[in-house]
Amino acid sequence: MSDQGPEAGLLYLDGLAYLPGIAHAFETRHGSIRDALPSPVARLQQVHGNTVLVLPHDRDRRLPFLEPDTADRPPADALTTNTSGVTVAVAVADCLPILIADPDRGAVAAVHGGWRGLARDIVATVLARMAEEFGSSPADCSVGIGPGIGPCCYEVGEEVITAFDAVGMKDAALQLPGRPQSDKRGPRGAAEGVHCNLPAVATAQARRCGVPAERVFGLDLCTRCHSDDLWSYRRLGNAAGRMLAGIAVIR
Repeated sequence: MSDQGPEAGLLYLDGLAYLPGIAHAFETRHGSIRDALPSPVARLQQVHGNTVLVLPHDRDRRLPFLEPDTADRPPADALTTNTSGVTVAVAVADCLPILIADPDRGAVAAVHGGWRGLARDIVATVLARMAEEFGSSPADCSVGIGPGIGPCCYEVGEEVITAFDAVGMKDAALQLPGRPQSDKRGPRGAAEGVHCNLPAVATAQARRCGVPAERVFGLDLCTRCHSDDLWSYRRLGNAAGRMLAGIAVIR
């Protein structure tokens, strides 16, 4: 991880930051990706599925993705492009922001990783779409997983684990956290209910597709534990804002 913390306003992953021709950033409550990444910023109406859209090259056809009103944007949960100078972004407040880059083909994707999308194999769906559209190979891609709710705080019902079991991700979903979170406000370890590890699921999906282990990176920051700096719907409910995670091809 970059040495910039949540208090700096934006977060970066070294594994993505040093890729040639790629720029990325994850927002906190204190910063905006619009200050660091190319404009315009293209976004989606996120619907907790696994639909992947390709950002049109044509400027006029790209306009729906630039709409300020969420309801007017195309519905999907991942957006990919090989157009330079445009940022593709997703908004989160506990769900995982997942950024994918293929510097060899000059292609990127921003993915909204809620449990429903991950339970429908959204990471694999995005990688397959990038292969179809741009000739990307998972072996050449890097995957960055931003701040999201951690297994320390993400208590779920059995239906969530059952959904992950259906796509062969039960073991990853039940994986215990590698280390405790630092903020003492969040619940610790195994609690009364079942806890789900979304970052482990996203990592396992990328690896199963053929992304090398050394090209899968994570910030390991729980939004609920660090809600002073990161928006968390589970902690703040409807008062929670949203954080953008964006990635762009720059030439």
